[in-house]
Amino acid sequence: MTSTRDATISQAAPATNNGAAATVSTHTAQNANQRSLVRFDLSATGLNSSTALKTSTLNLVPTTALFTSRSQEVHRVTGDDRLDGSRRQLE
Repeated sequence: MTSTRDATISQAAPATNNGAAATVSTHTAQNANQRSLVRFDLSATGLNSSTALKTSTLNLVPTTALFTSRSQEVHRVTGDDRLDGSRRQLE
């Protein structure tokens, strides 16, 4: 399955969405953290948002040398948190 949308967001440039870039990236630095968001359309698989997956695999291919002491984490995002505390469902 291929992602349908992706973006890299950066703490140093919070108004910028790098969704048109060829790659996504993560980075940790003081006041310059970067995180990647990836969306998958599960509708073609017969799965929906209430389906529990027993296992899944996400393959990450590094394009630059990795820091051996840094692990990558994956989290499910179902909506976004706004500065005012309200939530908006993702489309």
